[in-house]
Amino acid sequence: MPWIAGADGCKGGWVAAFLQSDSGEIRVEVVPSFAEVISSIHRPSVIAVDMPIGLPSTSAPRRACDAEARKRLGPRRSSVFSPPVREVVGVAAYGEANGMSKRLTGKGLSKQAFYIMPKISEVHEALVAEPTCNIRECHPEVSFMAMNGEVPLEAYKRTPEGQRLRGVLLAREFGTGFAKLNVVHPGVALDDVYDAFACLWTARRILQGVARSLPATPPRDALGLPMQIVY
Repeated sequence: MPWIAGADGCKGGWVAAFLQSDSGEIRVEVVPSFAEVISSIHRPSVIAVDMPIGLPSTSAPRRACDAEARKRLGPRRSSVFSPPVREVVGVAAYGEANGMSKRLTGKGLSKQAFYIMPKISEVHEALVAEPTCNIRECHPEVSFMAMNGEVPLEAYKRTPEGQRLRGVLLAREFGTGFAKLNVVHPGVALDDVYDAFACLWTARRILQGVARSLPATPPRDALGLPMQIVY
């Protein structure tokens, strides 16, 4: 059985949680680029990543998957922010990108969305360069909600209680392999590591053929990529 991975962006690049789907072996790595998640020695066949893949356009500047995720997440709805339209990705300066977004869509660009644009580009380049790797967009808070019996977690992920709750869920899902793992990595926040594991949980569901999608029948963007959040 193959290796699979969950990946989340972090200050140092990307934190990736890998699972050998047969033995249950778990590893965590921090790499500078998303391409290195794919080209790691594990060569994951499925990667679930916390990064927008299918992007909105000027004609439809909002995604249904984001709206559905906010509706389901309740107290954690603010963790879902709108990605930039495809036409803005690649603009280097925030002021220029924000102004361009306003001109094209009538709405400005959040700084959160602006700061992840280079990582959005990394994932897109990987999709083009590695078409045989199954790379899917997910959202950690949606995955944690599903782990928690479809109940959103009340505590914010960076609080001690939020980290405790997420750690309990992950230990339950990944067993002793996770419980014994040293998840503390220099320069990487604990919540980033936990988010990568939430993505890994989704990757395992994709491999097993039981993953679900928001929306159930996702539309596709101008490049033919699905605008969906998988969990």
